[in-house]
Amino acid sequence: MPARGIPASFWRGGTSRGLLFRAEHLAPYSPVVRERLILTALGSPDPAGRQISGLGGGVSSLSKAAIVSVPGEARAEQVIHGALPGVSWADDSERNGQTWDIVYRFAQVGVKEPVLDWSASCGNMFTAAALASIATPLIPYSTLFDRSRSLPRPADGQPVLFPLSVLSASNGVLMRARVPIDPLTLLPWEPEPGQGVEIAGVPGRDEAGIEVEMPLEASEGGGAGLVTGNAQDVIKLEDGSEVTVSILTSGLPNVFLPISSLATLSTLSLPDNLLELAPPALSAIPSLSSTLEDIRTSAARQFSIPLSLASPKITLIGPVPTKGYSTTSGTQVAPKGADIHVRAISSGDWHATIPGTTLGALNVGAGTPGTVIHELISSRRKDGASRAAEKGGDEVVTVRAGHAAGVAESSVRFLNGRPESVVMVRTAREIMRGEVMIPEKVFVE
Repeated sequence: MPARGIPASFWRGGTSRGLLFRAEHLAPYSPVVRERLILTALGSPDPAGRQISGLGGGVSSLSKAAIVSVPGEARAEQVIHGALPGVSWADDSERNGQTWDIVYRFAQVGVKEPVLDWSASCGNMFTAAALASIATPLIPYSTLFDRSRSLPRPADGQPVLFPLSVLSASNGVLMRARVPIDPLTLLPWEPEPGQGVEIAGVPGRDEAGIEVEMPLEASEGGGAGLVTGNAQDVIKLEDGSEVTVSILTSGLPNVFLPISSLATLSTLSLPDNLLELAPPALSAIPSLSSTLEDIRTSAARQFSIPLSLASPKITLIGPVPTKGYSTTSGTQVAPKGADIHVRAISSGDWHATIPGTTLGALNVGAGTPGTVIHELISSRRKDGASRAAEKGGDEVVTVRAGHAAGVAESSVRFLNGRPESVVMVRTAREIMRGEVMIPEKVFVE
């Protein structure tokens, strides 16, 4: 029986890659069929970890999917076949006086296992969703026209920065983006070759920069960004050993573990240049990945954090080497070219760069006194970025995170010493638009 084509587009968003679907194309199927459809499209599960029979790239950052829609899209089909993932009010378009243009439902797709995690969000693929809403387009032309007319007119040859409100359905957070569009055509703006924005881990600089803002929600136990309400926590492992961490969030929980605390565990033998190693070399260190997974799951259990494939994430942090370090592309990061050195794990894989939500949470920690991140940065840097939250004023704290592929930068806006939102600039590119072919057997209930 011939395969069935499902409309989709294939995108790079930041340093991630994944498939974008419309709600109207998935809602006519039951939740079970929808999940099998997405897994099949990405090529999961693949015990060899290659996703050879789909569009996935074999690692977590290249194995993602999202459903992007206007509020209320395919509502009748959802009533019949089952609601799409996310908060129940995602398609209402308004809540507590706030409205949104787009609904963004993100799924982290397992590589070796048939797992779809709808509970997390992804700042990188959010960039793709924001750009797709105008490029496809999802946003009505009348909205593009009316809203763009109210914006300041740019200089000749420059874009209009079109504001978008996007609901992250996984956590109910209203995110915002400013997407550069051509003031005449109202299509995504394309800079001259080589004149776009460069982000570490993505070759070239041919795409326009999209400004992303993610509000920070206050935790039940304390300030915004602090998952447990504490700047530092001690994680107790099953063998009785302990490590000191900071658990922060900017969309999903992140456990930040100083390399100095990890080194106290007698079960590990770690090289001195651990944070300089590329992801494949880190994977080859005996017991390292399993120990970090033990710390991640222990943190979730100890502090009642929902545990899934993608959340909480765990990241090693340490000082930038005094001699600098080489990236995976062979470039050199100078000692003063970054504020902190990181290696992140995402869904069981060492990340080639740093997830957007992890970068935001790291940034919150950089401006929050007492966190392991703040202490590490303060020991080498005495400017406003390390003192902003201490002063209790309105500040923008910027952090530069040195990762395997280079340096990523983001900023957090603090109001009266409290982190309000994470702001970063990412790029996105549509790679393919058409139909992904799904075998007919997938649709059998």
